[in-house]
Amino acid sequence: MKSLSSLLFYFFVALLPWQTMFFLREVTIAGEKWQYGTMSFYLADVFLLMFLLSVFLQYYQSILDDLWRRPTWLVGLSFALVGYVFVSSQWAMDGALAVYYGVRILLAVLFVYAMRFVQIDVVFAVVIFIFSLLGQACIGLWQFFAQTSGAHTFLGIAEHDASVPGTSILNSDGRWLRAYGGQTHPNIFGGLMAVGTVLSVGLLVVRRHRDRIFLLGASSVLFFGVLVSFSRGAFSALVVGLIVAGWTIYRRRGEKMRLYVFVISMFILFAGMFYTAHRDLYQTRVTGISPTEHHVLSERLGQLTEATALIATRPLFGVGAGNYTVALMHDDDFRRSTWAYQPVHNSTILVLAELGIVGVGLIGMVVVLFFKTIITQKKQKTQTTKSMETAFLLIALAVFVITALFDHWQWDSHVGLFSGALLVGLLYKSVLSRQTSPTT
Repeated sequence: MKSLSSLLFYFFVALLPWQTMFFLREVTIAGEKWQYGTMSFYLADVFLLMFLLSVFLQYYQSILDDLWRRPTWLVGLSFALVGYVFVSSQWAMDGALAVYYGVRILLAVLFVYAMRFVQIDVVFAVVIFIFSLLGQACIGLWQFFAQTSGAHTFLGIAEHDASVPGTSILNSDGRWLRAYGGQTHPNIFGGLMAVGTVLSVGLLVVRRHRDRIFLLGASSVLFFGVLVSFSRGAFSALVVGLIVAGWTIYRRRGEKMRLYVFVISMFILFAGMFYTAHRDLYQTRVTGISPTEHHVLSERLGQLTEATALIATRPLFGVGAGNYTVALMHDDDFRRSTWAYQPVHNSTILVLAELGIVGVGLIGMVVVLFFKTIITQKKQKTQTTKSMETAFLLIALAVFVITALFDHWQWDSHVGLFSGALLVGLLYKSVLSRQTSPTT
């Protein structure tokens, strides 16, 4: 049973970046699909549910003791947050959607909680995640250089045509398709590539010499993935993450600094070559001078105005989990096309609008208690290698959080929510790696 739980966990990690799904509900409004009202069941969820079931069957006595005899504020507030999300369905305009979000957040909390009971090789889990992201990166690179993206149902890949309105493109001497990978938007793809790049660089620093060729190649491919996504948020988060990583290596393992400088020099060389080959595209993206980019920036500012107005009308409890766009439609009397009602591109503001001050307060307390626990446990650690693994997981999580300042997929997408949960769980597991797993 122990090996089964671990195996199911690794399968879930491998499938997490892939969007193979079954639609539970699709909503059409005025002849247009309401994307943010869709409910789906993902292939990865099959392994997630089996993993949670196997952990409960194996460790049910330890779990019950932990919940009832040794309760902690962290666990209590986490489940209080889940309960609050479910309760938000009572005032949400689409109660079923709020319940759907509640189920997803419950599964994410249970996933992190279950990880503490299972024997998991943190480095092996990261390697599996990197391998899976490499598959996504290869698809994204092919999409950009071929300027086409065919649909593949089993892999969860939709068709993207640069000539079709609504496709994410760059305007410079024609319409250039941005890389989607297997994701629903290039920004999601770019954010995952940024996280994967930091994780691969981290392993490159802490692992043995025999692994370095693979990790050099993996970090290079993932870095190119960030470049072809043309995601400003992902690239900015990656730069910050690599700067922090360099400072961390310099302070803790100075002998690895030469290797790190080599990797960064390689990234700069790749970025320079790519910029030289596609100078007009990058100038368009950075300066925002094209009509497309100007429209995107104006749209983002308009979203902030919409979000501020929505929060002002329901500041305490919000509009209900997942109900941001439906609330916008109702408040605007459905005067625009359905696709025009988009979530605000800032996950914190989006959560504030959906869950209100109460919900954000609960999340804030959970975050504070989580890092308090991490800091308390980390003081007991003395192993340099393990400490570096923990440091890079923390940096990867920071990169993920930084991308959330520029987008909403970290909260309202399956891959965003569970990728964040995975990083949190691995970070916690890394800190506690010197402790033995509970026994039945």
